[in-house]
Amino acid sequence: MGDKIAINWIAIILAVLFILALYILMILALLFGLEVFVYEDFETPEEAMDFIVSNKNRIVFSS
Repeated sequence: MGDKIAINWIAIILAVLFILALYILMILALLFGLEVFVYEDFETPEEAMDFIVSNKNRIVFSS
């Protein structure tokens, strides 16, 4: 019985690590997919929104 409980905890930990890895990969994909933002300097949120609207055809969101 003790072995089954240990295996369950290992499975839970692996599942959590897998989900965290997926989130990290998704964040990295967004960062590299939206690398154009790294070179833009916005002073207000309105400027950022204007930039997004004017360049929406060039911006690719990875899902």
